[in-house]
Amino acid sequence: MGIRQMLFLLVSALAVMLLYFFGQTKPPAKEPSAAAIAPAERKSVDASLLIEQVRRQLPEGALADINNKEMAIRRTADPEQQAALLARLAESWQQLGHPVMAAHYYHEAYQHQKKEEWLRQAAELFFLGFSFSSDSLTRLYGAQQAAALYSSLFEQDTTQLEFRIRQAVSLIDGMNDVMEGVMLLRQVEQQDPDNEQANVILGRLGIVSGQFDKAIARLEKVTRNNPRNAEAFYHLANAYQAIGRTDDAVAAYETVRQLIDDPEFDAHLGQVIDQIKKK
Repeated sequence: MGIRQMLFLLVSALAVMLLYFFGQTKPPAKEPSAAAIAPAERKSVDASLLIEQVRRQLPEGALADINNKEMAIRRTADPEQQAALLARLAESWQQLGHPVMAAHYYHEAYQHQKKEEWLRQAAELFFLGFSFSSDSLTRLYGAQQAAALYSSLFEQDTTQLEFRIRQAVSLIDGMNDVMEGVMLLRQVEQQDPDNEQANVILGRLGIVSGQFDKAIARLEKVTRNNPRNAEAFYHLANAYQAIGRTDDAVAAYETVRQLIDDPEFDAHLGQVIDQIKKK
C-alpha cells in the first residue's frame, strides 16, 4: 500500500468513526465562529530536547551507531564534509523509522551545503513524520518545519503547487491554523481551479464547518474530473449523509469500496452503509 493510500485510510477511519457516533444529519443553522477554528497558540519546540527524548528510546546498538556518526561530524571543520556526514546521519535515523529526526539532519546538511535534494528530502520527511506521529511534540515540530520548508521550496519554484498544498496541510492538520491554510489553498485554486488536492481539502473543511452545499459542489467536480479519486468520493459520501441524501451517500461509499483495496477498511465501510440503511 502506498503512502498516500495509508494517509487516506488513517484520516478516513477517524472521520467515519466521528460521523457515525457524533455526525449531524442536518446542516447547522450557522457556520462556526472564528474562535472555533482559531489556530492553536504557536509554541516553539526545542529540537535538542526532542532529539534527546527519541535517543533514549533507541536500542543500544542503534544508539552506538548514532553516537559514532555524531562524533565524526564533530571531528571535522570542513563544511562540505560535515554536510555529507549529516546526510549519512539522517539516513541512519530514517532507517531506524524516525522520519522527523531524519528530516532534522537533512535540513542541517542543507544548511551546510545548499543541495536542493536535501531540502526536499527534509520537507518530505517532516511532512510524513508529523502525519503519522502519535507524540504531540514530534507532531508539532514536524508540522512547523514542514510548513516552513515547503514555503521556501515554493518561493524557489512557484509552478510547484504541491509545495503550497503541503504547506497548507501542515498548517491545518499539524498546527490547527485553519484560516492561514485555507488562504494558501485558495491561492492554489486561483492558479489552478481544477486542482484535485486543493478542492478535496477545501471540500473536507467545508464539511467540518457545515458548508455542505459548497463542499458537495467541490467534491462532485473532483469526482467528475477523476472518477478514481477515492478520497473525494469518501468525503462526498460524508457530505451527502450529513444532509440526509442517504441513497447518494451509500452510492459514494460503495464507490470508495471499489477503489480502495483494503479488506479491513472495506468491511468497516460495509458496517457504515448498513447503519445508514437501518435509519
